[in-house]
Amino acid sequence: MREMMMKMNQIIGSLAIGAMFWGCSDTGSDDNGVAGGASGDAGIVAVTDWEVAGVSQKGPFVTGSAVTVQELDGITLKQTGKSFKGTIKSDKGDFAIKDINLESQYAILEASGYYRDEISGKKSAAPVTLRALTDLKDRKHVNINLLTHLEYERVMYLVTEKKKSIAEAKEQAEREVLATFGIEGDFAESEDLNIFETGDGNAALLAISVLMQSDADVAGLTERMGEFSISLAEGGSWDDADAKTTIADWACDVDLKGSLSKVRKNVEDWKYADTVPAFEKYVTNFWWNNYGLGACNDKRENETKRNVNKLSKMYNEYFVCEGGRWLIPGDDAKSSSSVESPNSSSSSENPPSSSSIDSGEPVFGELTDARDGRVYKTVKLGSQEWMAENLNYAAEGSLCYENDEKNCEKYGRLYNWKIALDTSNRGCGDNFSGCRLRSDFHPREGICPDGWHVPEHAEWDTLFAYADAHGEGESAGDALQAYYRDDYLEKTYSSDRFGFNVLPAGVFNGKEFSGLGTSSEFWTASIETTDWLSYISITPSTIHFVRGSGSNVYMTHISHAVSVRCVKGQGGKRNGYDFDAPRYEEDLPEEVGFIQDYVSDKDRRAWDDDSLMTFWYVRHITGTESVHTSGKNYSQYVSVSLEDDARDSLDQFKGVLEENGFVYVKSDSIGQATYNGRDGIYFMHEVATSDSKVRRDYYEKETAKAKYVIVVLVGANVSAGESLTVFRYGYSIEVHTYYKPKS
Repeated sequence: MREMMMKMNQIIGSLAIGAMFWGCSDTGSDDNGVAGGASGDAGIVAVTDWEVAGVSQKGPFVTGSAVTVQELDGITLKQTGKSFKGTIKSDKGDFAIKDINLESQYAILEASGYYRDEISGKKSAAPVTLRALTDLKDRKHVNINLLTHLEYERVMYLVTEKKKSIAEAKEQAEREVLATFGIEGDFAESEDLNIFETGDGNAALLAISVLMQSDADVAGLTERMGEFSISLAEGGSWDDADAKTTIADWACDVDLKGSLSKVRKNVEDWKYADTVPAFEKYVTNFWWNNYGLGACNDKRENETKRNVNKLSKMYNEYFVCEGGRWLIPGDDAKSSSSVESPNSSSSSENPPSSSSIDSGEPVFGELTDARDGRVYKTVKLGSQEWMAENLNYAAEGSLCYENDEKNCEKYGRLYNWKIALDTSNRGCGDNFSGCRLRSDFHPREGICPDGWHVPEHAEWDTLFAYADAHGEGESAGDALQAYYRDDYLEKTYSSDRFGFNVLPAGVFNGKEFSGLGTSSEFWTASIETTDWLSYISITPSTIHFVRGSGSNVYMTHISHAVSVRCVKGQGGKRNGYDFDAPRYEEDLPEEVGFIQDYVSDKDRRAWDDDSLMTFWYVRHITGTESVHTSGKNYSQYVSVSLEDDARDSLDQFKGVLEENGFVYVKSDSIGQATYNGRDGIYFMHEVATSDSKVRRDYYEKETAKAKYVIVVLVGANVSAGESLTVFRYGYSIEVHTYYKPKS
């Protein structure tokens, strides 16, 4: 609670400083002395004998809540102190304030009070305040809602700092708020939206109200709104990945449980709407995009994809597209021919599911390693049987902490990736990139005894899910750990409820040992990149990258050495490689080799053996510029002239495509934020354009060997440093190859 109060004080302080800045500055006026500075402004207009009506909604504010109209100076947008007060007339949130006389048409409408919570259907436990900035010159109806509130600070910044008119600033800010939630559309102005009316704009408003509330109380909502406003004000985006993921996890949970229908029923039961707008589609799209799943449509029916958001508590969970919804599949679901992340296995793999989390007490046993006769304790937890000790097989190159055999006897040995996955037995040698192993067989026996294997991410996830389900409220870390040392190096015992006996064995980072008594880290058999593998870190507390409280999935370099736990199940020992498979493609396909002449840099971003697909991302750089920037709204810093140079260069390349038999198919345009966040699986370079739009042209060519789809677009890649941001101008070439099956 104290930590929350400190954060709230910081937010309130920041907002107060912002208010002082806007109130005292006169940079928001143009040469005509008009707020906003746009040449199209008609000047300051007095408002006399005016009446303003509307509705105030988070959910709707309850009867008696306060509403005020506060006059703003037409030049500085500073509050003049003149205000007109009213109250909410009914639980619908409606208000009307008469006899308003203002010297300037610019005003703030503010509502403060209790509201009806869409999630619970009940009155909120505490009051909240929402604002709307408006131009009353030609307007007598103004709604106050979450969208007007979230855009408020951004509008003030754009008007006072960027010299935009009120109308221009409000249009841009509304678009940016919607983009934060992955929503695009030609909607009415935010102050015209109403959650009790039909239409996509009203549905978007209700969805944002639901998502921002999610499982937060009023204090949490207020804090979230404040942090959102501060982030959006200068940068034009909300970059709090933790908060977004928390909301996405909540949205996933209520969607899969069918609880969104309860939200709809709550709004219907208030009896102020003939038809509640279709908000659900925006809620589901939010968590689908946050997890990297993308849309679920007819073309993707029965496709299975993995949640690639490492911040999510559902990280690595598999979802199947069925009937227009992403659902968690059963035990027999396998990864389909969908394009998987290059940072994950691309072949079939059993995802963990609720049905695999068996009930019952742990069952203990023993394992004798035939290689050296060492006996290990084992424990069966649900459907899995694990070693209850760290592996201590003295393979060549394995280490005892600080080279002390006593540490091996107590904590087991530390293994680097080559030893843990027994790569010499698989023809990989010392260079993992030459082997490109990502899913050559599942499971991988690696260094484990015969009949056991190094666990995959999904198998760790199943363990953590079991611990969560049977831990009686205890974190998975506490339930699985024997002891650890806290920040003061005091030995602290965990419950070790299941006899899994995690010990802080320490690590070797390639140069030195560290973490004995504090670090408990284990290899997974999941390959991340050619130089990085993933490992599990288990602590008693719940922190980010959580999959099962207190258990984290990270990446570590191939030179590092950590512990190994083995899980029962026969693993493969050797593999017959099909080097013609897409996974082994090391360069652009020969039939599009002419693109090599236009490559500044390139990278293979995805492949799939089942659908015989590969995807290469190519950049052609035409110019570079370093700029001092503030915030992350990079579009405002994009050089139009350098962008035009890149476009001219792309036009020449389009001619080369046509000379090589490619046919133009279509063009489209999507928002910059949407492009940079699409699908979550390609890990593209972030693209910035001068107007925040990404325009793409599609070309196709089909041969006896494959069908090629090439997508080209102009944009600047952004690399932000401590003081300068580097913009690399040019065009991108996406090369999608769909090989035809061999006869």
